[in-house]
Amino acid sequence: MQQVHLIDNGETMNIDFSSCLVNEHLKKITIKHLEDVPIPIAAKQFFEIVGLPIIHDVLFEFEPCDPPLLLLDEPNGYWQIGFYDSNPICIKAKSGEILYYDSENMRSRFMNSNINAFAAFLAIYHQMVMRARGLDSQEQKLIANKSLEHMRRFDINAFENEECYWEIIFEQISYELS
Repeated sequence: MQQVHLIDNGETMNIDFSSCLVNEHLKKITIKHLEDVPIPIAAKQFFEIVGLPIIHDVLFEFEPCDPPLLLLDEPNGYWQIGFYDSNPICIKAKSGEILYYDSENMRSRFMNSNINAFAAFLAIYHQMVMRARGLDSQEQKLIANKSLEHMRRFDINAFENEECYWEIIFEQISYELS
């Protein structure tokens, strides 16, 4: 079981990645493999120590690859770390922000302030989906609202405006449950 203790925006969370693993593997990348990738050292340490779960559920996908991170958009410094519904998820050079890259429209949407927040959101989102399965819509709304509340406390920037990735995801969830 992989447990991670995260502190962000004054919020402390224990994340249990075992809840969102199909198998016991995490996509880890050594700092040596990331030495030429201009992302914050904290992000490099996260990739080496924790990694991202290799999952194939709720449309997220993080598979080991070579090279470990792919430069997707050089002018913007977007380094691909995985996929959501076949569109790349990237970490931005220097800032370490996590972005969803809409390949069709060639634009990005802000996801999270950093890799720690993204990992926490990924675990919370997966737990929400797993808990809500098979429940009536009223119970699903309660679970979604609690997850949204927890996410907002952890990384308020992820809900800064209606164009942010997580804002859109929860708007879609709300629409589907109404």
